[in-house]
Amino acid sequence: MGDLDICFICHRGDRPTPVESVCQCTWLKVHRSCLSSWQLVNAGSKQESHCRFCDGRLPDWRSAHTGRPMAEPVMSVVFDGQIHQIKVSGGIDGKAAFEADIRRIFRLSADDELSLTFGCRVPGSVEAQELTLEGWGSFDAAVHCAALNAGARGEMVQTPPGKRSSKRRAMGTPSRVLRRLFTSNEDCRADERTNERTN
Repeated sequence: MGDLDICFICHRGDRPTPVESVCQCTWLKVHRSCLSSWQLVNAGSKQESHCRFCDGRLPDWRSAHTGRPMAEPVMSVVFDGQIHQIKVSGGIDGKAAFEADIRRIFRLSADDELSLTFGCRVPGSVEAQELTLEGWGSFDAAVHCAALNAGARGEMVQTPPGKRSSKRRAMGTPSRVLRRLFTSNEDCRADERTNERTN
């Protein structure tokens, strides 16, 4: 392995998966899984699809998860001490339906500004790594993560009892894709206090 054969993101070598060049920056190599996580963190911005250095188009981060099981995505919203589970779908219509559900749950009018923060588990992470997705631009990415994580939970449930415990330890406790959804900093603090009382 050469001195430059390390991942630009995690700073590790080509184990367990190889590092590769994915754009015009031949000096920049990454693990495809690390790149996928980087793009996911930047969902909704230009860096989700383009290199920050050469501006070349990057592979779709979803391709790194091809073959993983998927299931109907459900997001959970905590408000006023209650957990609301919402079935979601991507695209313009899915986003509009989700916004309508959120405005109903939060009792917001059409004139009230709505900003979103999604907390999701990195798809395929063995240590239950979590990240935060900011804003409406990341909605489709959050839905895709929800579908992947729902598929992983379904696969875990179908695992034979004798093998389930080791897989559960590896994956960690299943987490909801939507951890926080606020309209202001006060909502954020109120939600955190609610979580502290109920956890």
